[in-house]
Amino acid sequence: MYCMKVLFLDDAEKRILIENAFSSTLDEIDNSRILIESKKFKASVVHSYYSMFSAATALVAHENVFPKTHNGLIGVLSSNGNL
Repeated sequence: MYCMKVLFLDDAEKRILIENAFSSTLDEIDNSRILIESKKFKASVVHSYYSMFSAATALVAHENVFPKTHNGLIGVLSSNGNL
């Protein structure tokens, strides 16, 4: 089974968690863009990955699923829509 954080959040707390994840997504996209402009492509890929990770974390949080690890998130997303 996947490693998950068990959180009991009310709607306001969940909304804050999701907003923070999307804020992180936007920050990482900006960082990636700056690195591309500086021709630091390898570093840009790292920030692009973390932007996708943050966006996916926010997505599954809508379903009250909070993976603890990157592998946990991949497992959740690979579960054929059975969140």
